[in-house]
Amino acid sequence: MTGAHEGECSGTVVAGRLITDGASVRALRGIQVRAAAAETGAILDETTSATRGEFLLELPLLGAASGGGVQLSVTLQALDREGRVLVEKAIRVSGGEPQVVRLELPSGALDDATLTSSDEASRPLLNLDSLRVLRNEVAAFATTGELEAQAVDALEAGIRPLVWAAGLMDDAMLVLSGDPDAAERLRAALLGLGIGPELPAGASTHEATEGHGDGAPGFPAGFHLVAPDALATLVAATAWAAEDAVEAQAMLNGLAVTLWSRPWLDLLLIAARQGRRGAMLPLMAGPGLGGGLPPGWVPNIPGLPGLPGGPGWANVPGKKKDRPPLSVIIGKSPELQFPINDRPSAKELCLVGALVAVEQAKRAAPLYEIRVLSNPAACPGRVLRILGVNFGLTGSVIFPGKGSGVVATDVQLWSDTEIRVRVPVGAAPGEIRLSIYERTLNLCGRMWPIYRLGKTIPYFQGGIPAVLKFLVDGKAPVVIAAPDTDVTIAFTTSAGTAVIATVNIWNGPARLLQVTGLAGGTHTLTFRTPAVTSVTDLRVVLQVDNRCGTSEESITLTVAQQPNLAILQVEVTQAIQRLDNSVRLAARRRTLVRVYLGSGLNKFSYTGDQLGLPGITGTVTLKRGGQTLGVVAAMNAPTTARALFFPYAREDLAASLNFMLPVEQLSGETTIEVRVWLETVPRGVECTFNNCDATRTLTLNFEPVRPISLVRILINDVVRGLPAPTLAQWQATLQGAMARFPVADADWTIRVMPGLGTISVIRDLTTEDGWDDLLEDIDDVAGDASDSWDHRWVGLVPADRGTDNLKLNGIGRSEVVDRPWPLANDYLAMAVQAGLPATFAHELGHTFGSRHSGCPAGGPNMPADIDYSLPLSIEDHGIDLYTFEIYKRLEAGEIMSYCGGASRWVSIMNWHRFMNALQ
Repeated sequence: MTGAHEGECSGTVVAGRLITDGASVRALRGIQVRAAAAETGAILDETTSATRGEFLLELPLLGAASGGGVQLSVTLQALDREGRVLVEKAIRVSGGEPQVVRLELPSGALDDATLTSSDEASRPLLNLDSLRVLRNEVAAFATTGELEAQAVDALEAGIRPLVWAAGLMDDAMLVLSGDPDAAERLRAALLGLGIGPELPAGASTHEATEGHGDGAPGFPAGFHLVAPDALATLVAATAWAAEDAVEAQAMLNGLAVTLWSRPWLDLLLIAARQGRRGAMLPLMAGPGLGGGLPPGWVPNIPGLPGLPGGPGWANVPGKKKDRPPLSVIIGKSPELQFPINDRPSAKELCLVGALVAVEQAKRAAPLYEIRVLSNPAACPGRVLRILGVNFGLTGSVIFPGKGSGVVATDVQLWSDTEIRVRVPVGAAPGEIRLSIYERTLNLCGRMWPIYRLGKTIPYFQGGIPAVLKFLVDGKAPVVIAAPDTDVTIAFTTSAGTAVIATVNIWNGPARLLQVTGLAGGTHTLTFRTPAVTSVTDLRVVLQVDNRCGTSEESITLTVAQQPNLAILQVEVTQAIQRLDNSVRLAARRRTLVRVYLGSGLNKFSYTGDQLGLPGITGTVTLKRGGQTLGVVAAMNAPTTARALFFPYAREDLAASLNFMLPVEQLSGETTIEVRVWLETVPRGVECTFNNCDATRTLTLNFEPVRPISLVRILINDVVRGLPAPTLAQWQATLQGAMARFPVADADWTIRVMPGLGTISVIRDLTTEDGWDDLLEDIDDVAGDASDSWDHRWVGLVPADRGTDNLKLNGIGRSEVVDRPWPLANDYLAMAVQAGLPATFAHELGHTFGSRHSGCPAGGPNMPADIDYSLPLSIEDHGIDLYTFEIYKRLEAGEIMSYCGGASRWVSIMNWHRFMNALQ
């Protein structure tokens, strides 16, 4: 008592509770409550509110004999941390007479209030700065190619359970302050883990909070990923939340699952913070990459090496075999073991030791017992009398309901043997509990509220039955399942007289399943999804009824076939290619990588048609000698994995993910690493275990070829009265050869003879003799040069206007075919009409010694001087890397044939011949 002396005063107890509208129950915890004498302002007592806003003040009545009936005017105040008064209430108290009061905070009073907190161990579990360092260092390794992608995935697999555990800290703090609801949540989380669970949905995206771990032996300050004090808090709360020793060990084992990676990550963090990247490499090697990563790193399979209960658990780096059991301190069970992989800290020992004192204080308090309910079937809104013993002065009535229950807000009477309370909205059948605040202990630098233990004999049959648990295939509220597969519907509802549960499954207005007449409690059903071919949303509805009303919950069951994104083939082409990439490649030449994708969806589609899986992108990384040369983005991303039967997808450029490689990096032996992934995940897709990404690596050889030199001669046709073609017409016609020959863009050297860039020619090009004479004229021009044999001499004539009836499209002189070579007056010359790119390439082929392909095989248009070793049409698909036009195998005529006109393309045979000639 403040200011009281023995024999000079009597005292009284004021038991109270803070209440408010518009604030959560948690917000009422930790508010400073003060009692002051109304006349003098002297502070009589002050305290901090407990879990649900409860407080207890012991007030002296100065100068009054015990039982003297003296009254004192007292002002009660609730204050925030800055000392601002949130609410104030005047009361009168009498010596020896306990008084129960409520302080009603105005709505919104807590919105901006900075509340008090005596909890100095409320640090977050994870050090976000350390987490960033670790991720950044590993990402740098991946960027330089020093780490495989699966090692990066392993890092995230190690971080993910720790991030999830960090999300338990709020409830852990509330548990240690005596919040039974938080204890229930913590129990559910850790008992749900067991020894080898999958982490709860969303665990991979939960953000850690800022914080810094303290130094410990062998770990410099700031080198902890997990803060030791925060972890001690979590362990203490875990042990306290358990109902018995068996459950405590199960919860600690569940916590151990989330901590499996802690020592490994701490070692990585030390190396990363000290800049010792060489030390990180063996630790980040990953499964199958040379060791270093604890075996069994995926924490969702029980009994794997490196996990609690599995081989090698005792040998996880950093685990100490001489850790004392928790029983040494708390005395619950001789088998109760710490799950933390280092020696217990002083903070941890203090916190766990405080549990003994707390348990003793709880058992020392009177045990409440609810013996009679006046109306066990009362519906919400009705007043219920609760009869029993040891109810104390005041408290909270917690009705069963969803989650950890519903706290009644309308308590009309509270005495030691009777409570009158209005059944709140949300109350359900089950066991009514009381929360009776007794006192607070100050241990280990924190406040430990003590609540009475007790039991309830009668079962409450009233309220509206609640859906306590409702899962489809273990998940909610949105579940994805494959077509034509069985799913499990599991649920638990309130149990009680006349509680009936019904399950309906709807596809729009159509009901696919109805199961009714199920008694309240736990049930499991099996449902087979329809064999749909596009994303379909079903609604699984659980309804539970009794005479008071109905509760209903629904889960969206999305029926969708999961993709298995795969790289079916990678084609690297410069003009024509085989599926096995056996066609040779020229150095520094324009090169396209076509990646053919498989979705694994069969007949299912995410686009409403037969296109399949949209939203795919990717990269191609070029490497040589272990060094990364560059990373190339896709030309047509995002693309769709089409439902085209491979290899027919090669006939459509849009059916592949395409990459144009940087020509300056294409020389010698080069490795390309192709990676594709779903950039935009369609609704209904769940990306797990690499079903949404794929990789492929190829080693290529880009062979050197020499440049090609052309002498440009633009011809003015005097006979037809047509001017010489323009430079733009020359470039467009030349492109036919650039697309079909294995020469780099930069290696086409175009020269002009001084004074002979444009010449006038009087030849009748409606006759073959006129073309021969024109070729001789070009040959004469070549003969005037000193380096005639270093070039190919090309004359470009005005195009046929459609009425000129020119005899030929072009003419070319071969090194071998026309005359014995070399002759002084017979150079590598050709002439071609402007606007005929394929003809330009055909005539240029003659200058390389190529003869005609035998197509057509007969008739007046049959070519002369046939090379029967050449194919009539191209052997595989070709592509023009300037126009991106596809030339189909067995359809496009070989470039040296007379078949196909403008659609003639270079064959594989001639491509290799041209490469040989240019080497």
